[in-house]
Amino acid sequence: MKRIIKHSIFLVLMLFSTVSFAQVEQTNADTYFYYSKVENAKLILYASSETFANLSQEQKTYILADKLQNTNYDEIVIYTNYGRELWFRKNGTLTLADSWDMNSINIERYAPPVWRGNTQKNFFVSGNLGFNIQIPGGDFTALLGLRTGTYLFKEMFDVAAFWSFQGSAAATSADVGLSARAYWPIQKIHLKPFVGLGVSRHSTNTTEKTATSDVPFYLGTSWFVGGGSFEFCFQTSKNTNSSVTIGYTFCPQLKRN
Repeated sequence: MKRIIKHSIFLVLMLFSTVSFAQVEQTNADTYFYYSKVENAKLILYASSETFANLSQEQKTYILADKLQNTNYDEIVIYTNYGRELWFRKNGTLTLADSWDMNSINIERYAPPVWRGNTQKNFFVSGNLGFNIQIPGGDFTALLGLRTGTYLFKEMFDVAAFWSFQGSAAATSADVGLSARAYWPIQKIHLKPFVGLGVSRHSTNTTEKTATSDVPFYLGTSWFVGGGSFEFCFQTSKNTNSSVTIGYTFCPQLKRN
């Protein structure tokens, strides 16, 4: 009697499995996917969360094999509402490599810095210390500077007003003016190399006061840390000595959302 019961249960399970797969086989694979696209040689499939997500892995494998007929995609990503599945195909065999729920990921930890409030203008204040290099001669003069301005076009450019002061035992001088910079962000290492130009008024106080106009050229990089960035900059121009400065730029409204 026990043997009969075991055989009966086995037959019922086999029948249920056969019917389940038969239902899948009778349905075209496109029924489960309402949109697809290709990105970086990967096939992205958007599936209905109420149908595909509830299938067994064997059923999904069968549907994907049908979907991938006559294609050469080896990496497939399936979107099911907030769910994600990563599949690989090697030598015709499909394997589920990983699956995850986007709701379980702490997105805030990876979010880029954004501007707080309604305004889209990222104002900043930058202070820097450095030295001038007199060429020829090789003399060094201490330098103190301040910049304040705003980033533009998704922080690809900035415009700022600046003031700098330098002095030695022999003379003191100051620069005031406007500058503009263009940035090339390297997201992985939080660097933004930049080049820029400015217009300035250079005043020197020795035995007599003199003032000249100038067009300084900037070359450097910013390393973003916290609510601002460390800045390393080389500056040169026709009428003043070249200078190297190190400073910190602070964005009081920049935060991690």
